Amino acid sequence: MNRIIKVTISASFTPICFVLIALSVAIPTIATVASGKKQVGMYILFSAITFIALLALLWSKRFRVTLDGRTFGVRKTLSPERSFDASEITGIIWRRTLSNLGLIENIVISKGKKKISVDSSMTGFEHFSKQLVQIVPQNIISFVDKDIRTKR
Repeated sequence: MNRIIKVTISASFTPICFVLIALSVAIPTIATVASGKKQVGMYILFSAITFIALLALLWSKRFRVTLDGRTFGVRKTLSPERSFDASEITGIIWRRTLSNLGLIENIVISKGKKKISVDSSMTGFEHFSKQLVQIVPQNIISFVDKDIRTKR
């Protein structure tokens, strides 16, 4: 009974991008109407902010890591999905940081020179991490624990 586990960027990231885009259109428009002058510097600045927000929005919608049995699939922003087997993993660094907000986990999976990073804020992380521990040998996983509440 293999089920496909998907890890994606949290859905709460999308409204943040839309608000940023809306503000970067509204602020220069309001400033131009209020002053009656063209604000070229502001147009350039907010055009750059809009471009970055659009790229972040595209990245958040396209990025996906899947786990189907022992096969990993990775789709980044503009590339097609690439698959590899769990036996090809050369190392895993599992960072667990305890902060005042709770436990923050980050898993970096290495396959040769390529790396995939999955964070606990992503949708599907819990199921992914449980399955990862079951299919990958323990000697490949390096746990790094840190407590930033006590600065240790």
